[in-house]
Amino acid sequence: MKNLNQFAKFIFTQALLAVIGINCFSQNYEIDPSFNVGTGFSSDADSAAYGIEIQADNKILVLGNFHSFDGTPMNKLVRLNSDGSIDPTFIIGTGFVDYGPVVMKVQTDGKIIAAGYFDEYNNVLAKGIVRLHPNGALDTTFNYNGFGFNYSQVEKIILHDDGKIVVIGVFNGYNGSIARKIVRLNSDGSIDTSFDSNLGFCDNSVLFDIDFHTNKYVVSGYLNTYNGDSIFNIVLLNYDGSIDASFNSGFINPQYVYLSKFTSDGKILIGGEFAEYGGQASGNFIRLNQDGTADTNFNAQWLNSSLETSKVWFAEDGKLWVFANSSYSGNIRWLNRINEDGSQDPTFDPDTYFGEELPLDMEFLNDGKLLICGWISVFNGSTIHGIVRLQNTLSVDSNPKIVENLTVYPNPATSSVNVSSKNISKSEIQLFDASGRKINYTYVVLNNDNLVLNTEHYRMEFTPLV
Repeated sequence: MKNLNQFAKFIFTQALLAVIGINCFSQNYEIDPSFNVGTGFSSDADSAAYGIEIQADNKILVLGNFHSFDGTPMNKLVRLNSDGSIDPTFIIGTGFVDYGPVVMKVQTDGKIIAAGYFDEYNNVLAKGIVRLHPNGALDTTFNYNGFGFNYSQVEKIILHDDGKIVVIGVFNGYNGSIARKIVRLNSDGSIDTSFDSNLGFCDNSVLFDIDFHTNKYVVSGYLNTYNGDSIFNIVLLNYDGSIDASFNSGFINPQYVYLSKFTSDGKILIGGEFAEYGGQASGNFIRLNQDGTADTNFNAQWLNSSLETSKVWFAEDGKLWVFANSSYSGNIRWLNRINEDGSQDPTFDPDTYFGEELPLDMEFLNDGKLLICGWISVFNGSTIHGIVRLQNTLSVDSNPKIVENLTVYPNPATSSVNVSSKNISKSEIQLFDASGRKINYTYVVLNNDNLVLNTEHYRMEFTPLV
């Protein structure tokens, strides 16, 4: 059944032209049968895929705590073709020992940065971070002859366009130099001395997340000092590693903040194990203004999360997909979908997704499909094997709908919609959402011209407004 997500309307400057409404429906998903992983990841209780990275060629890198994929030995890392089969050109040998990588990024040249909890890769010493060639071979030009991280426990990385890498984790040194829980590396793996973390984070601090936006880093965790200055749980750093004094945390004592992510406008979403912020009841998933104050236009206290909120994914339609321990009808559910203002998306039913199972990562694909991995074995009653690709369930009616001098087709639309004018000299088209907010663009349609709107991330149905 189609669920109403957002209502919008086209407004035309021509007085004789009928106004057309657009019902934008939220994406409801079903399993994409063209993505076939066979038996998927090794079936023992501890095995799971933790992370996904999509390459420019649409091949899929998957990391996690697993030893095989579809019956083929694969130690902690595998690359899949877009149909779910193993890419045999990606060869990792014995792969990773110990826990393995927990994060990876693909450079513009196709090389792969993998970091996490490991001491070697394919029988070569590599403590906490490696760079691989596109074929899976170790890139020995990265940190060549270097020792790596002293505790081999990397939590997150930021990969910059110039190839520099910011790393956070449980470590006090890198290649024999002091690096207390945060360091920035040059593209060759050496320390970037222009990032001066000085004393770094104190020994009892635990860093969980980092994000980057407009030359600022936001770092979160169980934090109390950085470079000798008192901080609590979240800090904003300048590009050179110094504290941005314009940002003030609203925490008054150490708490666990697992999540810190910038929004497109520079605000910050944080989540963790806390119930107050700035002296006010907050729930454990909130949005901060750029100065660190709570954004009162965002309220997600309905989540009623008793443990943690630790991940968020941004959908193109403005929705937030949140990994949070929350309660639905008395049952614990981990995957939630919420609106931009933090309110519950009433069209989302977690029981038809993974129920009480734990999805750990997801990617929104260019064709509107959704790729998800984790401790997941069932989707809407169907068996899956640690990773699944979902497709939208809405059907397409190819019959045009004509409203006065305007033809709109197909209806509903799932990838693009054609808007054709007839006997109209000129029309300006503006798109607004239900609250009256203009959505980013204005189109001009000339007589008998055909305009194609990209609806890749929306599902639109057209009806006349009377």
